[in-house]
This record gives sequence, C-alpha cells and structure tokens, in this order.
Amino acid sequence: AGDTDAVGTEVIVGGKNAGDRYRIKGDVVTMVHRHIHGTVVTIFTNSVTHTGHGYLSRSYSSQYADPATGAARGGRSLFTDTFVPLGDDGVWVLQERLIDTDACAEQPGGRQEFRFEDLAPLAA
Repeated sequence: AGDTDAVGTEVIVGGKNAGDRYRIKGDVVTMVHRHIHGTVVTIFTNSVTHTGHGYLSRSYSSQYADPATGAARGGRSLFTDTFVPLGDDGVWVLQERLIDTDACAEQPGGRQEFRFEDLAPLAA
C-alpha cells in the first residue's frame, strides 16, 4: 500500500524485500530505497527523457548507507545520462554518462565520463 502526497505515492514492500520503498509520481519512479547485501541504497530521479514508449532516467542521484546507523558509505553520486534513438523502431541507447561523486571521509570526490560514439543498429 502507499500514501499519496505532494511527491507522489510511496510503495512499501513486504516479504523477502521488507523495508524496500518506492516513490512514484505520475508514471515515473522518483525514489528507490533498497536493502542490498547489507547496504542501503537510495536513488532519487531528478529528470527523465520521454521516448514515446516510456521514459529513461536523465538525471538521478544515489547514496549508499549503513542500514543500522544510516551513516553514509561513500559520497553521493549524481548521474547525468544522454540517450539517443537508433532508427525508427523505438530503441534508445546510452550515448553519454557523467558521474559526479562527492567527497566523503578519506575518499576524494571526482567525475567519471563515459561516451559512446558511432552508435548504429546491428545489421539483421
């Protein structure tokens, strides 16, 4: 079940995934909070690219934390993705990803850049 407020509907998951939460506004998942292998990861969607067949995350942040204390495990990362369509069949692919990570404790902040060029559909 979930609560509806200004940011959307929050879905709380039970069973094996107890403690996981998702926030949805309209047709976009705006927050994911999951317990994965002894760590909590929280992801917030900042913007999306609408493809005509759904959406792809354009900008989002992620933060890993200790599930017991809530203490950050590493710096917050901000991802900025650029997707492009390949042809007219609705397939979109990642063309560029920028990852800006905040400094945390002894770990320095930094930027990673990934660019994919000469993108083309595979021949049938």
